[in-house]
Amino acid sequence: MSLLKSSGEVSRTAFNRWADFYDSSWIINKITEGWDDYLIDLSLPEPILDLGCATGRLLRKLEKKGYKELYGIDISESCLGIAGKNTDREIVDLAQGYMETLPFKSGSFSTAVLSGVLHHLEKPSEVFDEVARVLRKKGILIICEPRFVWGPRQAINLVLEIFPVQGDRRFYSWKQIAILAERSGFLKKDLIGGFFSYILVFERC
Repeated sequence: MSLLKSSGEVSRTAFNRWADFYDSSWIINKITEGWDDYLIDLSLPEPILDLGCATGRLLRKLEKKGYKELYGIDISESCLGIAGKNTDREIVDLAQGYMETLPFKSGSFSTAVLSGVLHHLEKPSEVFDEVARVLRKKGILIICEPRFVWGPRQAINLVLEIFPVQGDRRFYSWKQIAILAERSGFLKKDLIGGFFSYILVFERC
């Protein structure tokens, strides 16, 4: 059972406290801007599910791009409150809940996105299984994550095992993520690597 589920109130409190920080942080915006630009340039099949949508940063941009079937889920009611104010609720459907038990029917979505979310999950395999369930066959899963080389990543993860800072649990190499995703029935289709981050594209088999 993941931290977000077993200690939901603790995690929710942390994310609620930092809700206003996400959109104002220069560092976060600098990293996520490249992810968003890549995603917006794609012709993503709808409906689209933004997992851990936070304040709706990506959903806002997809809405402006012309997408009409957008869904977001997050653990934080404060983040969702901001997302609700900044998006058209006739286009963007927001839900509060856990990614380990998604409140959607099987085969509901054609695209799912985990943008800067995976490192918050204690046991991502449970989430991969749920994403596979709600995605249609040949559905697309896109994962965007910060990149750390082996040494610093190991040191950071050691600290996070003792003290999970603001919900951060573990950072992964792209190869580790590919192995986790493949165990849940995903096939890696593309890797876009950067100095500080990377994007992985999978297809549900």
